[in-house]
Amino acid sequence: MLELNKIRVLALAFTCSLFFLMAGSIDTVWAKKNTEQPADVVILDQTLFTIRESLGPYSPRSRAEHVQSRIIKVLEQPDFDPAKFKVSIAGDNVNVMAGSTVLTTITRSDAEAADAEQMELGHQYLARIRAFVEANKAKRNFAELIEQVRWQNFSSNLLHMLTTPVALKALTALLGFIVVMLVAYSIRDSFIKYFPDNSHKYTFSKFVEFSAYFICLIFITVVFRDVLGNLAVILGAISAGVAFALKEVFISLAGWFAVAFGDLFKVGDRVQLGGIKGDVIDITFMRTTLMELGEWVNGDLYTGRIVRISNSTVFTDPLFNYSRDLPFLWDEIVVSVRPDSDFVQVRKLLEQIAEEIVGDYVKQAKIHWQSVKNKYLVEDETIDPVISLFVTSGSMDYTVRYPVDFKERRIIKDRFFEAILSKFSKREDIVLK
Repeated sequence: MLELNKIRVLALAFTCSLFFLMAGSIDTVWAKKNTEQPADVVILDQTLFTIRESLGPYSPRSRAEHVQSRIIKVLEQPDFDPAKFKVSIAGDNVNVMAGSTVLTTITRSDAEAADAEQMELGHQYLARIRAFVEANKAKRNFAELIEQVRWQNFSSNLLHMLTTPVALKALTALLGFIVVMLVAYSIRDSFIKYFPDNSHKYTFSKFVEFSAYFICLIFITVVFRDVLGNLAVILGAISAGVAFALKEVFISLAGWFAVAFGDLFKVGDRVQLGGIKGDVIDITFMRTTLMELGEWVNGDLYTGRIVRISNSTVFTDPLFNYSRDLPFLWDEIVVSVRPDSDFVQVRKLLEQIAEEIVGDYVKQAKIHWQSVKNKYLVEDETIDPVISLFVTSGSMDYTVRYPVDFKERRIIKDRFFEAILSKFSKREDIVLK
């Protein structure tokens, strides 16, 4: 009987132990189920995706926290390129990568829980992470820009920028340029009033301006000599190509030197350049500007067109200057009278008319012609009006040749014809043809 009681006690004790063991297992399983609840990956109040399964010792919540911290690190890298996001296969798993960093791992259990393929789920996570990072980087860049332009940061940023070597050199070059130009303009304004005419004033002004720019170029070259020294090899390599590509520019610049220092023409001269006749109204480094004469307008009158001609033309085309050394031209008119007219009286009247109209100008023309003879090897020429007669079967043609200012050809010819008509009409022995 005693043995039976012992057996019953042992059976009861075993049953109780088994009950407590089962209860403990149930609690463990319940606790594990509670820790494996799905966890959202939330950053800046934005849910990217949900992790539903554990991975080894890491619960969904632990995995979500790790993913959040890795994405935040990527977001804080200002130079990270979102194009470096990718999806890669690692054994049985699929990883979403940011460069060489694993952001999250998708297992088969994750894919089954999401009811999708592993690669499909990986690309979904990748798209959401990339969109999130790009959007927030744009916001951060804009916020940083606003922060930088705030007044409290402006002075420090400006000071930092101005203390860099390149900025100091640029500031020095700018100040030097301003000083040189101010000095040049002061010299021009102080001395230009002493020149007698506008052409000399214009030439002096252009010379001062060009000299100022040249000095500025030399000054900037000295300031940046260390930088330019590093570019010597490159400039030497491309100089031939630049010279070929810009040959017209260089020739035009050389033409400007020829015009400026070769005494070819100046502003105010009447020239024929490149087949165009006109008065020079401006000369720049590249082009000469003419107020056109002639064309469809008879006589030396303006057409109203302003023509710009490349300075290189002075090396390729003939250049006619109507006023540079000899500010007058020889012009002529032809007067035809009937053969029965008194030819002696006709000549006398024409001589009187020429003396009245161009007599005073002949004296000035002789002075200019003397200076031309001293400068050039030319034969002596008669400056006084010359009248020559040519007889045909039906008329006597008198040609009156006379010097005239190059700007007054048309006016003087008009005065000649008026005087001829007035004087000849009073004579019965002279009949115009």
